Amino acid sequence: MAELQEFMIQGNLNKKEYKAFAPIGTDEEYILNNFRKSENYVKPDEYRPYDFNELNKLVGGKHFEAPFNKDSLKKYRQLVKDFGYDNTFASVILGNGAYESGGSFNYSQKERDKSRTDIGIGIWQYSNKTRGAYKNWTAKNNIEDSGWAQIKFMQKLLDGSIKQEDGTAWIGNGNVLDLKDMVKNPKTTMKQYNDWFIDTILIPKNPSKSRGKRFTASEYFYELLSAKTQDNLTIKGLTND
Repeated sequence: MAELQEFMIQGNLNKKEYKAFAPIGTDEEYILNNFRKSENYVKPDEYRPYDFNELNKLVGGKHFEAPFNKDSLKKYRQLVKDFGYDNTFASVILGNGAYESGGSFNYSQKERDKSRTDIGIGIWQYSNKTRGAYKNWTAKNNIEDSGWAQIKFMQKLLDGSIKQEDGTAWIGNGNVLDLKDMVKNPKTTMKQYNDWFIDTILIPKNPSKSRGKRFTASEYFYELLSAKTQDNLTIKGLTND
């Protein structure tokens, strides 16, 4: 079932969908073929493509560069969508990923600020204790560093699955509950999500310096995700069970 597992990892098929399309006695090809025919399947490349030049014009300057791999970026975007959040928060996660990685979305992207000792790395520039938690999580689960691994770790950070030594959520139990309340509230704005994500997850050195640019990048990704006419048919994310 290696091909089917890779199909799930890429964000195209979650566990609930797998169960729905995998009655006892059916094989992998049957599951894949029937899922691809279902209304819930939306190909990642059907969204409007990311254009770093367009984003630079919106933000001003030349902060963003071309993605390290266009095909991977499509998969990454779908994986973030599959967290199960709405387009507003998914766009904030992607927009800040774009800002942190300089637009490359490269999982091996290193910190540009050479003056810092806590060098960040990856899509969201995991650094300090969070970088250590990520390394511990990959080692414990025998997972190699990759874009998928960093995205999966982010998902677990947000839902509280990554723990401190005392068993509390890595980002704090209160912050996990705050996010759940924000997600439940249909009136939560992109600005509120952006501020929460910056101040709770990323904690940059000078947040006020980049907050506006990060918000603009988030708005841009919202437009990309919303450009798909069948966007509301995209399946929800990989579950933790």
